[in-house]
Amino acid sequence: MSWPQFFFDAFNFLKGSISLIGAGALFAAGMALVTLYLKSRSDRANEQVKRDHDLTKWRAEFYLAPKLEALRTLHKSLVGSHFQINLQANLTPRAQADYSLNVETPKEEFFNALTTADIYLDEDSKKLMYAVLGSLRQMAFAIWLHLPDEELPQGIVKKSYGPNLTTPDWDLFTASFKAAHEELRELLNPEELFKAMKI
Repeated sequence: MSWPQFFFDAFNFLKGSISLIGAGALFAAGMALVTLYLKSRSDRANEQVKRDHDLTKWRAEFYLAPKLEALRTLHKSLVGSHFQINLQANLTPRAQADYSLNVETPKEEFFNALTTADIYLDEDSKKLMYAVLGSLRQMAFAIWLHLPDEELPQGIVKKSYGPNLTTPDWDLFTASFKAAHEELRELLNPEELFKAMKI
């Protein structure tokens, strides 16, 4: 209800009673009505503030917290897989069990973390992360082909694979990691997280 309408209705109500009550009582009644109106507006404003606060809290609990956890896990698996596969590419595992533990496992951990975080990434970020995944797979396959022949499945002929598969692509491995790592540092920056609170 607007101020003019409020006072118009109040005046009409009080005008019929002016012959029964004195001017002082009329003034007191008017002030009481004004007080009630102002209190009503204040209550509505307080309710809006509370709703805004509750909405911000909900975003933090149900959107930002899972996103933050997913991105942190992705960052951890990015660094871990890069370190492990870098190490194994230089040492070359001598047994399938070692390869599975030290190459396949970190590669799959990154893939799983990326699958979870995918919904929180924009298209540019996804391209960077999937470039890392492609690099990890290329490196992992090249390392696998360097296992001793007796550790490989029967029928695998190493010479049948081209150098793009048998030789680790160090340039892609390094460049994709650096780009993805920098991107995740930006996404995990507190300023970016505060922006997410306001969407």
